[in-house]
Amino acid sequence: MSRILFTIVIAFMGLPGPGPTPPSSPLSAEQIVAHYVEALGGKEKLQGLNSIYEEGVAVLPSGLEVKARKWRVYDRLYRMELDYGESHIKLVATPGRAWTINPSTGGEAKAITGEDLKALRVEIDPAGPLADYSAKGFKVENAGVDTVNGEPCYKVKVSCPSNHSITYSIDRKDYHLLKEVRRGGGILCGGQLGGPWNGNPGDAVTIEYGDYKSGPGGYILPYSISVSGIGAPIIIQKVEINSSVDVDGLSRATAK
Repeated sequence: MSRILFTIVIAFMGLPGPGPTPPSSPLSAEQIVAHYVEALGGKEKLQGLNSIYEEGVAVLPSGLEVKARKWRVYDRLYRMELDYGESHIKLVATPGRAWTINPSTGGEAKAITGEDLKALRVEIDPAGPLADYSAKGFKVENAGVDTVNGEPCYKVKVSCPSNHSITYSIDRKDYHLLKEVRRGGGILCGGQLGGPWNGNPGDAVTIEYGDYKSGPGGYILPYSISVSGIGAPIIIQKVEINSSVDVDGLSRATAK
């Protein structure tokens, strides 16, 4: 169960999107990322993305239903929740502090500090890790090519500040993000957050995205997220963009 929940947490984090037909000449990593950002509507549109809320359900092979919810409010809040049976996981970060509640904490809020807090700050951005990547301390490099479900892709490796890397496979035709592979342990950029959903150093988690649809605000989003090792996709059932969010309430360690 710990590995399954860890991979679901990772899968429920990004904001992939589509884009224009790419040029025929080879592209640098920076150019690929620039096209990806343009695919999401461009830098100006992303700057208007103040918040995003998503919720979905994964039905595991055992029949267990895992409900997932996530909030991002630009420069203010990241909150993720997983509910599975009688157990619950909450993970919350603001620019200044972070905390988690999960079975290993006995239901009590446990502060997240140090490198883990630094890693979580990256997630307080509805546009995702590739938007303004250099300002977040990320480095990108061209990692060659890939094929995902028959679709030719560019591969871009993103190195995070905390010994964590993410390799993105981006569709060469329309710049959908079709796959990502995360390495380094922890759920975010090297963070070792503890709990039953934590990964081990060196673990690789592969996530594939599909069923792209036009969502609120004209953003094209994946409504199916498949994670290696669980055999069941997360089906996104609800998305809200730039809606009213109770940041103060959701950031309290006692918030429900």
